[in-house]
Amino acid sequence: MILCAHGVRARPGIAEAHARALEQRARYAAVRACCLFGTPDLATTVHSVDAARIHVVPLLMADGYTSRTALPRAVARAMREGRPLHVHPPVGLHPAMSELIRDQAHALCRARGWAAETTALVLAAHGSPRDSGSRQAAQQHAARLATSGTFARVAAAFLELAPRVPVTIARLTTAPDVAHVVVVGLFLDSGPHGRDDMATLLRPFGETVAYAGPIGTAPGFVDIIAAALAAGRGADADTAA
Repeated sequence: MILCAHGVRARPGIAEAHARALEQRARYAAVRACCLFGTPDLATTVHSVDAARIHVVPLLMADGYTSRTALPRAVARAMREGRPLHVHPPVGLHPAMSELIRDQAHALCRARGWAAETTALVLAAHGSPRDSGSRQAAQQHAARLATSGTFARVAAAFLELAPRVPVTIARLTTAPDVAHVVVVGLFLDSGPHGRDDMATLLRPFGETVAYAGPIGTAPGFVDIIAAALAAGRGADADTAA
């Protein structure tokens, strides 16, 4: 199995730790990490794995430009190695991600002593103007969580698309049924977006808003990767865009 991340500072980042954790479970012959924008790339990683058939799990949070354009290009280059690749959907699309997001938000509420029923939850994602599909995963997770009635309100917001993160938080902090706002970042890593951008955007709101961090660093994210792999193993196609 190969975990393919976007890349943070041209390296796989936390994907390497997730690969080690999965390999320790002894369910897979080998688990490696690579990145689309950096090293090692997918083709190099495929070459390093001694297996007749290789599963590629994209550690991407949405089905947008990266998964629809950059990933297929990387797969095409890697296919020159001559071995079939089974490429799974982006892990961020898996329905169980909604539960993990909820658990992260709940944990922060407990740590702050905030009641979930008076706390709004914001799912902060990157989004891309190059592909409208980049917003759909965040919106779907938000819709699932909103129907549960656990939090006062639930909204998806984006760094590069409307509704923007600061605008959404400002709107929620003025709502009469909201005392606090918890933000969960739909990012794999504590990199420029998952840590730096979010810190800058949330700083003006003070203590009424708290950041639960990027979801890719949450306890249980490795279980989501394993579930995403298991869900797609029955597919017949050797490659997927």
